[in-house]
This record gives sequence, structure tokens and C-alpha cells, in this order.
Amino acid sequence: LVENAVKIIYTRIYSKTKHNEYCSLDELNNAIRTKLEIHNNLLLTERNYSRRQQFEEVEKSALNPLPPLC
Repeated sequence: LVENAVKIIYTRIYSKTKHNEYCSLDELNNAIRTKLEIHNNLLLTERNYSRRQQFEEVEKSALNPLPPLC
């Protein structure tokens, strides 16, 4: 599953940003964030929901707060 996820991210995010020139890390991060948002909002293959919808409706409520920093 992890290797497949890396492959998907590589093709949907990295391959679409690697040919551009970025003048700062913030600029690169914004480009990645934009592509990631698009990726998360696309409907899954043969499903009528996106990764974002699945997270919001199923997974988000199962999260616990992070422990306080030392």
C-alpha cells in the first residue's frame, strides 16, 4: 500500500512540479500544497467519494490530539 501511495504521489505531484523553477522553499511548498489539494479532492477510481471526503466523514473523528511538547 505504501509503495503504491508513493507512486501515486510521484505521478500526481512530483512529476507536475519538477519542470518548474522555484525561487524559494515557500514557493515550492505552495505548488506542492496546491497539487496535493487537487489530488485529495479527486474522486477515487470506481468510487463516488474523494480522499478528502473519506477523511472528513470516516477518519477525522478517530483522531486523538497530539500529546503536549516536553
